[in-house]
Amino acid sequence: MLIERRSLLLGTALLAADAAWAAAPLLVTPRETVGPFYPEAVDDDFADLTRVGGKLRRASGPAIELRGRVLTTAGAPVPQAMVLVWQANAAGRYAHSADTSTLPLDPAFRGHALVRTGKDGAFRLLTVMPGAYRAPLPTGMRTPHLHFEVLGANSRLVTQMYFPGQKLNGSDRLIARAKAEGRDPRRMMAEAAVSSEPGVSGYRWDVVLAKG
Repeated sequence: MLIERRSLLLGTALLAADAAWAAAPLLVTPRETVGPFYPEAVDDDFADLTRVGGKLRRASGPAIELRGRVLTTAGAPVPQAMVLVWQANAAGRYAHSADTSTLPLDPAFRGHALVRTGKDGAFRLLTVMPGAYRAPLPTGMRTPHLHFEVLGANSRLVTQMYFPGQKLNGSDRLIARAKAEGRDPRRMMAEAAVSSEPGVSGYRWDVVLAKG
């Protein structure tokens, strides 16, 4: 009888702990710098960075699919949030007039995408793995990353998303700065996921806005 009572109490305590964990507010995705290559022109509702002008040729580099959601700190979806993404191509160069590096441009790479979340707060992007590049000092080599600007009904967030397992993650100056300033870069790190397209690497990353 005593054992049964202890088991019941333990089970109740575990359920209460699970409920408290589930009810815990989500942490807001950390902010990050806009950077020098904010898109000069933006096309609405275009989720594929790998093709330009409806051409069949796909951009160079390993294709990746990113799926995610935009959420409030309570875990509720943020529908119709604007998600703007921009990045370097597979060689490490931006399709932007301010990027004057000698790295090659890719005429088949779009360089940015703009999508809006569905009722469930979800979004999907098709792109290529961005290349690392040398940024102006003191930044040094940048690890592969995506830039994000997310606009909800009551919040605006500019941040960057990183990829797990990249060798430059440990030396990237912006990741190090985020740690030093108390912004947890793990919340800017995507997770490997199953892609819906054969031969395409999949990633998942959710964005949490302060006020939705």
